[in-house]
Amino acid sequence: MHIFISNGLRGKENPIEYVEKCRAAVARKYPDGTRIDSYFKDFNGSRIEFLGKSIECLSQADLAVFMDDWHNYDGCVVEHMVCQKYGIPIDYISTKE
Repeated sequence: MHIFISNGLRGKENPIEYVEKCRAAVARKYPDGTRIDSYFKDFNGSRIEFLGKSIECLSQADLAVFMDDWHNYDGCVVEHMVCQKYGIPIDYISTKE
């Protein structure tokens, strides 16, 4: 199973650490899943270009996992809408569990 992780990073104190927490939380729940990496550390494009790359990754997913406060981030909300419109199963996981 290929798993896409949607997590908002804007304003996070340590975004890389948060990404790792998200990955670990997903791995605990789906130990046999293959993560689709949608964190582009060196990408220098615009926000909409980044969203386009994320949706391209999402198109390969068997499952999309939305983390913590995803609903406060425009990109995550769009990814959620794409899942709903195109039938990609959704799960919600917290890094605080």
